[in-house]
Amino acid sequence: MITCFYLKLHAAKTDFRAVSGIQFSPDGRHIATAFKYGHLAVWDARDLRQVASVNLDWFEVTGMDYSEDGTRCAVVLTKGTYILIT
Repeated sequence: MITCFYLKLHAAKTDFRAVSGIQFSPDGRHIATAFKYGHLAVWDARDLRQVASVNLDWFEVTGMDYSEDGTRCAVVLTKGTYILIT
């Protein structure tokens, strides 16, 4: 028996490189992407439209996580923590 799976992949284009983290919001509606060279972008998970963008002054993003209610995304930088309201 042969089982086949079909997976449709979507891609979002960005000028930033070196993704250092990716996190889905608790409700699954948004995807936050952190870039190594100090940028955070939030995307609509359905159509990959960028809904928010923050320049973090070239400090490396070392971690991130959403709050339980999905209204905030905490981002850990090499210089401290930045909170983005989504």
